[in-house]
Amino acid sequence: MSEVSKGVSSRIMTYAEIEEAFSLKPASARQLVRRQGWRRLPGNDGRTRIEIPIEEFERALKRGVETPLDESEIDAEPPVEGPLERTFVAFLTAHIERLERALTEAQQALSQAVADRSAETEKSDHLVGEVAALARQLAQVVEEAGGRERELQARLALADAAAAQSRVELSALEKRAEAETAQARAEVEAWKARPWWRRLAG
Repeated sequence: MSEVSKGVSSRIMTYAEIEEAFSLKPASARQLVRRQGWRRLPGNDGRTRIEIPIEEFERALKRGVETPLDESEIDAEPPVEGPLERTFVAFLTAHIERLERALTEAQQALSQAVADRSAETEKSDHLVGEVAALARQLAQVVEEAGGRERELQARLALADAAAAQSRVELSALEKRAEAETAQARAEVEAWKARPWWRRLAG
Protein backbone atom coordinates (compact mmCIF):
# COMPACT_ATOMS: atom_id res chain seq x y z
CA MET A 1 0.00 0.00 0.00
CA SER A 2 1.50 3.29 -1.12
CA GLU A 3 0.96 6.39 1.00
CA VAL A 4 2.32 9.86 1.62
CA SER A 5 2.83 10.90 5.21
CA LYS A 6 1.83 14.32 6.42
CA GLY A 7 3.41 15.08 9.80
CA VAL A 8 3.06 12.44 12.48
CA SER A 9 -0.66 12.88 13.32
CA SER A 10 -2.32 11.93 10.01
CA ARG A 11 -1.99 9.73 6.99
CA ILE A 12 -2.78 10.59 3.36
CA MET A 13 -4.46 7.74 1.46
CA THR A 14 -6.41 7.26 -1.75
CA TYR A 15 -9.80 5.60 -1.81
CA ALA A 16 -8.23 2.49 -3.27
CA GLU A 17 -5.76 2.38 -0.39
CA ILE A 18 -8.57 2.82 2.13
CA GLU A 19 -10.50 -0.01 0.48
CA GLU A 20 -7.45 -2.27 0.67
CA ALA A 21 -6.51 -1.30 4.25
CA PHE A 22 -10.00 -1.77 5.66
CA SER A 23 -11.20 -4.46 3.25
CA LEU A 24 -14.08 -2.29 2.14
CA LYS A 25 -16.09 -2.03 -1.01
CA PRO A 26 -15.72 1.26 -2.97
CA ALA A 27 -19.13 2.58 -1.86
CA SER A 28 -18.43 1.62 1.78
CA ALA A 29 -15.04 3.35 1.66
CA ARG A 30 -16.63 6.56 0.45
CA GLN A 31 -19.38 6.27 3.06
CA LEU A 32 -16.75 5.81 5.79
CA VAL A 33 -14.93 8.96 4.67
CA ARG A 34 -18.17 10.91 4.73
CA ARG A 35 -19.24 9.68 8.14
CA GLN A 36 -15.86 10.33 9.71
CA GLY A 37 -15.64 13.73 8.10
CA TRP A 38 -12.11 13.10 6.87
CA ARG A 39 -10.73 15.88 4.69
CA ARG A 40 -10.46 15.30 0.95
CA LEU A 41 -7.38 16.56 -0.88
CA PRO A 42 -7.20 16.87 -4.70
CA GLY A 43 -4.12 15.30 -6.26
CA ASN A 44 -2.15 16.44 -9.29
CA ASP A 45 -2.91 13.13 -10.97
CA GLY A 46 -6.64 13.71 -10.74
CA ARG A 47 -7.12 11.24 -7.88
CA THR A 48 -8.63 12.36 -4.58
CA ARG A 49 -6.65 11.67 -1.42
CA ILE A 50 -8.00 11.50 2.10
CA GLU A 51 -6.31 12.92 5.19
CA ILE A 52 -6.94 10.43 8.06
CA PRO A 53 -5.93 11.21 11.65
CA ILE A 54 -3.58 8.45 12.96
CA GLU A 55 -5.70 7.65 16.00
CA GLU A 56 -8.88 7.25 13.98
CA PHE A 57 -7.01 5.23 11.37
CA GLU A 58 -5.72 2.84 14.00
CA ARG A 59 -9.11 2.45 15.69
CA ALA A 60 -10.82 1.75 12.38
CA LEU A 61 -8.06 -0.64 11.42
CA LYS A 62 -8.45 -2.56 14.69
CA ARG A 63 -12.19 -2.88 14.24
CA GLY A 64 -11.59 -4.42 10.83
CA VAL A 65 -15.31 -4.57 10.21
CA GLU A 66 -16.83 -3.21 7.03
CA THR A 67 -19.13 -0.31 7.64
CA PRO A 68 -22.70 -1.23 6.66
CA LEU A 69 -23.68 0.46 3.45
CA ASP A 70 -26.67 2.76 3.72
CA GLU A 71 -28.04 2.99 0.19
CA SER A 72 -29.77 6.30 0.99
CA GLU A 73 -26.35 7.82 1.68
CA ILE A 74 -24.71 6.58 -1.51
CA ASP A 75 -23.75 9.49 -3.73
CA ALA A 76 -21.13 10.15 -6.29
CA GLU A 77 -17.86 11.54 -5.00
CA PRO A 78 -17.27 15.00 -6.43
CA PRO A 79 -14.63 14.43 -9.10
CA VAL A 80 -11.36 16.25 -8.82
CA GLU A 81 -11.04 18.78 -11.61
CA GLY A 82 -8.33 17.69 -14.03
CA PRO A 83 -7.01 19.30 -17.24
CA LEU A 84 -9.84 17.86 -19.33
CA GLU A 85 -12.46 19.00 -16.84
CA ARG A 86 -10.92 22.47 -16.64
CA THR A 87 -10.95 22.72 -20.44
CA PHE A 88 -14.56 21.59 -20.57
CA VAL A 89 -15.57 24.03 -17.82
CA ALA A 90 -13.77 26.85 -19.63
CA PHE A 91 -15.59 25.92 -22.84
CA LEU A 92 -18.95 25.89 -21.06
CA THR A 93 -18.17 29.18 -19.35
CA ALA A 94 -17.28 30.82 -22.67
CA HIS A 95 -20.41 29.38 -24.26
CA ILE A 96 -22.56 30.71 -21.41
CA GLU A 97 -20.94 34.13 -21.81
CA ARG A 98 -21.71 34.06 -25.55
CA LEU A 99 -25.31 33.12 -24.81
CA GLU A 100 -25.58 35.92 -22.25
CA ARG A 101 -24.20 38.42 -24.78
CA ALA A 102 -26.61 37.13 -27.41
CA LEU A 103 -29.47 37.44 -24.93
CA THR A 104 -28.42 41.01 -24.10
CA GLU A 105 -28.23 41.88 -27.80
CA ALA A 106 -31.62 40.26 -28.40
CA GLN A 107 -33.13 42.25 -25.53
CA GLN A 108 -31.63 45.46 -26.91
CA ALA A 109 -32.91 44.63 -30.40
CA LEU A 110 -36.35 43.92 -28.95
CA SER A 111 -36.33 47.23 -27.06
CA GLN A 112 -35.31 49.06 -30.25
CA ALA A 113 -38.03 47.25 -32.21
CA VAL A 114 -40.62 48.24 -29.60
CA ALA A 115 -39.41 51.85 -29.75
CA ASP A 116 -39.54 51.81 -33.57
CA ARG A 117 -43.00 50.28 -33.46
CA SER A 118 -44.17 52.97 -31.05
CA ALA A 119 -42.73 55.68 -33.31
CA GLU A 120 -44.42 54.16 -36.37
CA THR A 121 -47.70 53.89 -34.46
CA GLU A 122 -47.45 57.53 -33.41
CA LYS A 123 -46.67 58.55 -36.99
CA SER A 124 -49.57 56.45 -38.28
CA ASP A 125 -51.92 58.01 -35.75
CA HIS A 126 -50.76 61.46 -36.86
CA LEU A 127 -51.39 60.60 -40.52
CA VAL A 128 -54.81 59.19 -39.66
CA GLY A 129 -55.62 62.48 -37.90
CA GLU A 130 -54.53 64.46 -40.93
CA VAL A 131 -56.61 62.28 -43.26
CA ALA A 132 -59.63 62.68 -41.00
CA ALA A 133 -59.17 66.49 -41.00
CA LEU A 134 -58.92 66.50 -44.81
CA ALA A 135 -62.03 64.34 -45.03
CA ARG A 136 -63.94 66.82 -42.87
CA GLN A 137 -62.73 69.71 -45.03
CA LEU A 138 -63.74 67.85 -48.18
CA ALA A 139 -67.17 67.12 -46.74
CA GLN A 140 -67.58 70.83 -45.93
CA VAL A 141 -66.53 71.81 -49.46
CA VAL A 142 -68.96 69.28 -50.95
CA GLU A 143 -71.75 70.58 -48.74
CA GLU A 144 -71.02 74.20 -49.74
CA ALA A 145 -70.85 73.19 -53.41
CA GLY A 146 -74.19 71.43 -53.03
CA GLY A 147 -75.70 74.57 -51.52
CA ARG A 148 -74.38 76.71 -54.34
CA GLU A 149 -75.68 74.23 -56.90
CA ARG A 150 -79.15 74.31 -55.34
CA GLU A 151 -79.06 78.12 -55.34
CA LEU A 152 -78.06 78.22 -59.01
CA GLN A 153 -80.77 75.73 -59.88
CA ALA A 154 -83.34 77.94 -58.12
CA ARG A 155 -82.09 80.98 -59.98
CA LEU A 156 -82.16 79.06 -63.24
CA ALA A 157 -85.75 77.98 -62.57
CA LEU A 158 -86.71 81.60 -61.94
CA ALA A 159 -84.95 82.66 -65.14
CA ASP A 160 -86.75 79.92 -67.08
CA ALA A 161 -90.07 81.04 -65.64
CA ALA A 162 -89.33 84.67 -66.53
CA ALA A 163 -88.31 83.68 -70.05
CA ALA A 164 -91.50 81.67 -70.48
CA GLN A 165 -93.56 84.63 -69.30
CA SER A 166 -91.64 86.90 -71.66
CA ARG A 167 -92.35 84.53 -74.54
CA VAL A 168 -96.03 84.53 -73.72
CA GLU A 169 -96.12 88.29 -73.55
CA LEU A 170 -94.12 88.60 -76.75
CA SER A 171 -96.47 86.22 -78.52
CA ALA A 172 -99.43 88.28 -77.35
CA LEU A 173 -97.76 91.47 -78.59
CA GLU A 174 -97.02 89.84 -81.94
CA LYS A 175 -100.63 88.77 -82.32
CA ARG A 176 -101.85 92.21 -81.34
CA ALA A 177 -99.44 93.87 -83.77
CA GLU A 178 -100.56 91.52 -86.52
CA ALA A 179 -104.20 92.30 -85.78
CA GLU A 180 -103.61 96.03 -85.76
CA THR A 181 -101.57 95.75 -88.96
CA ALA A 182 -104.33 93.77 -90.64
CA GLN A 183 -106.91 96.31 -89.53
CA ALA A 184 -104.79 99.20 -90.81
CA ARG A 185 -104.35 97.46 -94.16
CA ALA A 186 -108.09 96.85 -94.36
CA GLU A 187 -108.81 100.47 -93.63
CA VAL A 188 -106.29 101.56 -96.30
CA GLU A 189 -107.83 99.22 -98.85
CA ALA A 190 -111.31 100.47 -98.00
CA TRP A 191 -110.18 104.06 -98.34
CA LYS A 192 -108.62 103.29 -101.70
CA ALA A 193 -111.84 101.64 -102.87
CA ARG A 194 -113.93 104.79 -102.27
CA PRO A 195 -114.58 107.17 -105.18
CA TRP A 196 -112.19 110.04 -105.51
CA TRP A 197 -114.73 112.61 -104.62
CA ARG A 198 -115.60 110.70 -101.42
CA ARG A 199 -111.95 110.53 -100.54
CA LEU A 200 -111.72 114.30 -101.00
CA ALA A 201 -114.75 114.75 -98.84
CA GLY A 202 -113.12 112.70 -96.28
